[in-house]
Amino acid sequence: MAILVVRRITRYLHSDGRLRCPPVKRVTLGGAAAAMSDRVLSIVRTVGIANFALFYAAVLWLGGDAFNGNAEGGRFLLGSHGKFVEVTRAVWIYSYAHVLANFVTFPLAFIAAAITGYRRLLSPRNDHYGAA
Repeated sequence: MAILVVRRITRYLHSDGRLRCPPVKRVTLGGAAAAMSDRVLSIVRTVGIANFALFYAAVLWLGGDAFNGNAEGGRFLLGSHGKFVEVTRAVWIYSYAHVLANFVTFPLAFIAAAITGYRRLLSPRNDHYGAA
């Protein structure tokens, strides 16, 4: 039993006693799975950026958003930089839902962009650092 333990320990030691690290295997997606995950990341980025652009255009057009506005006493106000615009209940609900959607899609777009950049940086096809 002791010989077996010594053999397992010495398998990871060099002849001079230094620790020999086993090779690290990189786990990567290959083929169709990688292509599909790239498509999903691309869609998430596009939806997040498009949603933010539509939200920005709506805020400019409506004069504010429901998150900075107020709804009380049957009055629905959109707010922007201390100025308020009265709107219908349907517009206020749309604006509030769009704000909540941006709280989800915009961070997801950044996360998808970061994952894509990290994967491209680690890609074996990445020749940015060795190109002449």
